[in-house]
Amino acid sequence: MLLIFARFFLEFGCAIYTVGVTWYIIGISGDQNSGLYLAYFYTCLITPSLLFGAFCGVYLDKYNRKIILSSVEFISALFFFILVLFLYYEYYLFIAILVTTVLMATVGVFYKPAIYSILPCIVKPGNLIKANSYNMGVEFICSILGAAFVGFFYKSIGLINLIVLTGILFVIFGVIILFIRLSNSNKNRVDSEEYKYWKSFKSGLVYIINDKSLLVTLVFMLIINFFSTPFDEVLLPKIIKFTLHMGANEYGFLKAVFPIGSIVGLIICSILPKRKKVYRTVFYFGAIILGVAQLLFALPIIPYFKKRITVYDIFIIYCAIAFIKMIFDAFINVPLFTVFQLKVPDDYRGRFFSLQNTALMGTRPLSVLMVGFISTFIASYLITFMLGIILLILVILVVLSPAVKELFDVVE
Repeated sequence: MLLIFARFFLEFGCAIYTVGVTWYIIGISGDQNSGLYLAYFYTCLITPSLLFGAFCGVYLDKYNRKIILSSVEFISALFFFILVLFLYYEYYLFIAILVTTVLMATVGVFYKPAIYSILPCIVKPGNLIKANSYNMGVEFICSILGAAFVGFFYKSIGLINLIVLTGILFVIFGVIILFIRLSNSNKNRVDSEEYKYWKSFKSGLVYIINDKSLLVTLVFMLIINFFSTPFDEVLLPKIIKFTLHMGANEYGFLKAVFPIGSIVGLIICSILPKRKKVYRTVFYFGAIILGVAQLLFALPIIPYFKKRITVYDIFIIYCAIAFIKMIFDAFINVPLFTVFQLKVPDDYRGRFFSLQNTALMGTRPLSVLMVGFISTFIASYLITFMLGIILLILVILVVLSPAVKELFDVVE
């Protein structure tokens, strides 16, 4: 409960910061350059995971995970408060946002690996599927609240006060997380005489490489993430503002629909029977819908269809697709993370989840930069359609992969 309560504050802060800054960047960049400017922002948000994410796991497996988790969010809050000074004095505004985002994301590489490493130390193995559902649910609930309220915050208190609020929420998270009690030996693993960083890092890497099911699944996750990320982070805000000619409220509402679907999916996942056939089947259905949904996002904005329906009809269609897509997105994440936690020993868990998080985040800067650049020359509906085709092909390969099927054998 402390972990969920703490994450509520942090995820709400992340949501209002990301959506608020996204809308600010769109406002200062215009139609022609908005895709590229957003690509710069998301590259700064994601690149630290590519550079440093794989290396934080050694520290998570050696030192007290909750102390690390608390400390990095205190530091992130400090960066936000420094950004406020730059914005207040109107000094290199866009550059200040990018630099702050890089610094915050750099210390934040510990966050998700620490969360997923700590969770099995708090609950029993039989409760992991529910614990992961509740844990992920907090993130999506805060995404809803952040997206729903960011329009109000942005207009009523301004970007500066919005960032101050974000910093305060990060501080609250850091305080609460200190009161969590861990049930295993990870409370303190400082034995510096025997500790060799690169030897420890290499052993974690070798562990993953030697397990074919883990390795193949991570490779698939990396490639799928490469082609699914650009739509949400670059194309969607551009479509809302310049294709549908809608404002911050509509964009915020649509961003809130995504996590609503996720919450419904997480509720379903929380009651799944603990059987490998169920986990595997649910995962496959989720992957298939991911590709289909991406393709469906392109259809309403194709000029032939766009001329025959109103922009509000398209907006409603987008909301429906987003809702259904995210229900099945939960069917991918919850079974997969639960299987990872059951399969990977605690001594390797920090290193595994840091590498796994890098696999998810590492290619995103390249993908958003690529799509951001392409979007200055090619229409959004064509890019969205091509991404859908590619994702469908990848999903078929995942479903047919024996290694992915074998991964779920860890479930009884």
